[in-house]
Amino acid sequence: MVQLTNAKYEKDEQRAQFYAQLIDRLRQLPGVRAASADAYPPFAGIIAGTGVDVEGRSVLPIAEKPVVDVTLVEPQFFETMRIPLLKGRTFTEHEAQEPSGKVVISQAMAEQLWPNEDPIGKHVTIYMKQENKPREVIGAVGDVKHAGLDETVRGTAYWPYPELWFSFMTVLVRTEGNPLAMAPALRETVLSMDKDQPVADVRTMESLLSASLAHTRFATLLMAAFAAIAVLLAGLRIYGVVSYIVEERTREIGIRVVLGASYRGIRRMLLQQGMLLAILGIVIGTTVSVLLKKLLYGTKATDPATFAAVVLGLGGITLLACYLAARRVTGVDPMAALRME
Repeated sequence: MVQLTNAKYEKDEQRAQFYAQLIDRLRQLPGVRAASADAYPPFAGIIAGTGVDVEGRSVLPIAEKPVVDVTLVEPQFFETMRIPLLKGRTFTEHEAQEPSGKVVISQAMAEQLWPNEDPIGKHVTIYMKQENKPREVIGAVGDVKHAGLDETVRGTAYWPYPELWFSFMTVLVRTEGNPLAMAPALRETVLSMDKDQPVADVRTMESLLSASLAHTRFATLLMAAFAAIAVLLAGLRIYGVVSYIVEERTREIGIRVVLGASYRGIRRMLLQQGMLLAILGIVIGTTVSVLLKKLLYGTKATDPATFAAVVLGLGGITLLACYLAARRVTGVDPMAALRME
């Protein structure tokens, strides 16, 4: 990110000229495919939001106005970020260099304000300045999640940088190789224009994406740890219950052996009875999980892979617990079993 000081760049034209020259020089560096700048890049965590009015409709009170995100971009921003153009066009070089009254909107904003209509040529007033005039929509682009992948897509309006003249901008560079390997060249380019101008927080988009998922990743790992502990406790509980049931039938097992039953047959019988209870529990649990589908995110209530993993996992644990319990009790001497009270 580049933050220009007001003392040195007090005029808006100076800031615009600095960023325009910087981006032009960056594009000429070896290994740079494209370069641009954005006030609020994706996954940076913040973005400006404001109310809007649609031309031809009633002007609503501030609390009732539709709210959209607003960001400022330099030329070739959409090409650099590979945000697809869906309708219309993006800014020309001339429109990107001065306030033009044009705006590019996201698909979510188009659907929010003009559902089932073509937004191109429509006018919208965006309340971000002291003097707010209707702006012509010249293009619609694909949606971008600025806060994180788990956030709901919000409508976004893209203005050319001269509309608001922010002192800070995040420079975006698409490279051919390792992006971080270009960091020294990027810093040198900025210092060649202003030796006192710092460059802060040079990061890749992958690192920004990873940081935006940090809380979700931590919560997932925590839940995975609790799930592993729960599975371990469930296995121990199943083993204890099966062992208790089998222990209660020790005398019965001794009688069966005396009457000619084989230990192998008895183990098979105990395993079948234990797995029957496990299957009943899996069916009940599956039914309940389908009913709780509203609590799920990013997966379907009937996701085959999830159900297969749960069924095989719990089924395997139950089978092992039943086998160990049956093997232990069937090793008892039948005469000793008959003498048990």
